[in-house]
Amino acid sequence: MLVGVRSLSQRIIHQGLARPTCVSGFHASRRSHSRKQDRRKSFSVFSAQATEQAGTSPDLVDCTGKAPAACLVDWSTANGADLSGARIEKSALGGVGLLACDDFLQDEVIFRVPMHLSLMVYPFEIYQSLAIPSKGLPDTTIKLACKLIDEKNRGHKSPWFPYIASLPQNLTNPRSMSEGIAHVHAGSDAFSVILGNYDGTVQFMTSLGKNLDDIRWALSVIQSRAFGNGRGQELLVPMVDSMNHGDLVSDNPFADEHQANVTYGWQRRGPDNTPSNFEMVIKATRTISEGEELLVSYGDHENEYFYLYYGFVPMFNSRDDLVIFNGLDDAFEWYCNTYPKRAQNLSAEERKKLFKEVKVEGDLKNVIKMNICADGSVSPIMLEFFKMLFDGEEEEAELAIARSCFDLLQKLSGFLEDLESLSTPYSEEPNVFRYYDLSYRKDIQSFLTRVGMPQGGGSRMEEKVEIGSREWWLIVHGVLKKKIAWDYILDLDPSGKDLGLS
Repeated sequence: MLVGVRSLSQRIIHQGLARPTCVSGFHASRRSHSRKQDRRKSFSVFSAQATEQAGTSPDLVDCTGKAPAACLVDWSTANGADLSGARIEKSALGGVGLLACDDFLQDEVIFRVPMHLSLMVYPFEIYQSLAIPSKGLPDTTIKLACKLIDEKNRGHKSPWFPYIASLPQNLTNPRSMSEGIAHVHAGSDAFSVILGNYDGTVQFMTSLGKNLDDIRWALSVIQSRAFGNGRGQELLVPMVDSMNHGDLVSDNPFADEHQANVTYGWQRRGPDNTPSNFEMVIKATRTISEGEELLVSYGDHENEYFYLYYGFVPMFNSRDDLVIFNGLDDAFEWYCNTYPKRAQNLSAEERKKLFKEVKVEGDLKNVIKMNICADGSVSPIMLEFFKMLFDGEEEEAELAIARSCFDLLQKLSGFLEDLESLSTPYSEEPNVFRYYDLSYRKDIQSFLTRVGMPQGGGSRMEEKVEIGSREWWLIVHGVLKKKIAWDYILDLDPSGKDLGLS
């Protein structure tokens, strides 16, 4: 599995991720990385009362003189994995991945990995007694990261040595990827929330005596590769986590060859509730040809998460959104500055009533996301708040939100200028940026002419950036945010007066 910057062939056609779904009890995507762990149903797994015993870890295997990939396969097979249907090879998407060794029909099992091969934290282990702070990454992530670091430091003595040795060492992490974010995208605290949780966890793990580089590596491994077991636990599942990302839906013209084609689930293979009697089973969701790469969805994350933990953003992500205001106070301040006459007519009692009737109490009003989703829907809290400001008139509220989008766009580099810059290297072939440029340029220019806005007001990128670099993906991230704003504006088609231009 490749984490970090991906090959351009996959970046250009990355599609949005639908929410996790199950196919015949099997998962079509990985676990969601939030404090609400493992929301999807799964097979029953071993009892939480498990004690230290045989079957909770793999057997040691001598890998002297073998390459990491070959050692991983031999170790997995020696410990009961059936890998006859998959092999590790260089991926057309960049890095390595898993390819089918045969033709498979829909719902046919491709390979199996027993649970005791997985790296996980058991109830009897010391990691369960850690007093983890309430603010930070999920408890299960932190505990597993501590165990991963300890097992890595054991070297050849670790039962998981062949697996750990196969993991990439140079991984992206939120702190290294976050530089330069502020000047690329305004109006969202999504990055700061993710970074705050990440930094809090790093600080806590450092207090435990863990090495900083090990901490960042372990967290990146888990955040980008872990699966859930349906019981609130996280696991690193060897071989399965070598699969690259594939999309769950196919509503854009660039994803024909990059759809997720496998699903997974835990299945009992023995009478006892011990890890050795459960296995992860990988099934085909459609016909798969020999030599075709096996792809699984990485989950339903916002673009900020993809950028910070994977080093790329999907081009068509249904979970993406644009945060217009960082709370009710922020929205109300904008309203007072934009519509001063209306705001002056609000008494102190009416202002107090606004916040009370929106059902947000105390400081919570400052952390409510006031956003527009990639599908064009407005967060209910924002629409309700603006309807109250405009005497219950939904149309007026929507036009005000469109104006807030327009105001935000004026603070950022030009959408069309960025699209032109991003599409220039690929002007000889169809690609997402060229497609967007052709789709939006005429509509936006016509709209700006109609509302009396000068053309070419946006700024271009000051200098060329390396394709696929951190800076390049930051610009892509910003373009996709601006696209959400323009979609909302063009759908409503406000007048120049509605936008405060006349």
